[in-house]
Amino acid sequence: MKNMKRTYSTFMILAGLLLHLLGGCNRTYPYPDTLLEVNQLLNNRQADSALILLTHYKDTARHYDLSTQMYLNLLMIKAQDKCYITHTSDSLINEIVDYYEKHGPEDLLTEAYYLKGSVYEEIGDPIRSLEYFQKVLTRLEKTDEFRFKGLLCSRIGTLYMFQALYEEALPFFQEACRYHQLEGDSVSLIYDFGNFGRYYSVKKQNDSVFFYFHRSWEIAKDLHLLRKEKVIVEEMAHSYLDYKDTKMARFVLDQVKNIKEYDDPSFTNNVWARYYKMEDKQDSAAYFYQKALKTGN
Repeated sequence: MKNMKRTYSTFMILAGLLLHLLGGCNRTYPYPDTLLEVNQLLNNRQADSALILLTHYKDTARHYDLSTQMYLNLLMIKAQDKCYITHTSDSLINEIVDYYEKHGPEDLLTEAYYLKGSVYEEIGDPIRSLEYFQKVLTRLEKTDEFRFKGLLCSRIGTLYMFQALYEEALPFFQEACRYHQLEGDSVSLIYDFGNFGRYYSVKKQNDSVFFYFHRSWEIAKDLHLLRKEKVIVEEMAHSYLDYKDTKMARFVLDQVKNIKEYDDPSFTNNVWARYYKMEDKQDSAAYFYQKALKTGN
């Protein structure tokens, strides 16, 4: 499946958005002020600061009751996720889930299920990752948390795409789009239409590929979201190159080539190298391939 690096980047953005929404409710549990401050930092997208506080606080946590220790552990995993620190074991999240299944509260159990799904995705177990994401979706079924459910459906669909289970992915992408339309969430629709573009790309349905990529692009332009605009256009250019349409690939690339501050150099250099190779301009292709290698891919 082409463009996996960029697709994974989108996946991680979705993960961060979901964590932000999960932590957004106001809790009144009797936890120490330090942990409530950490939770606020996480909600304000200051994960680095939260992680520093948690690391310092963890040394004294053994003096507190089990409920406080479990909440600290949950916040630790959440902060590590937001800092893109990869988990290598499910031992700690298993303890957390077991505790909240027995003692509650329900909202922290939902959050623990989501984090468990994230951990399993990171350690390479997509089957169990999907199991826990589905648990979260089921628990939210009767709520009006449309944006959260949409983002979760999008993440589930993307996991299916990673496994080449394309027909399983499509209904979740459709549900994600429906939820975001109900919410009036135009930003998330950029991702939704991009997901449709990727789905139809692997299905070789080129009319649908470019229809959805263009819809995604138009929303990003209307909202002046330069980074998202560049992401979707460069993916679209790869799809044009898949169909050997170098003229359209060059046309769309030229529309975003001056967006420098939001650049992903490796991906950008890769698509330009591919374009020049197909145009039989080997010197230019080699130049951009070398730049791609130097910038990480």
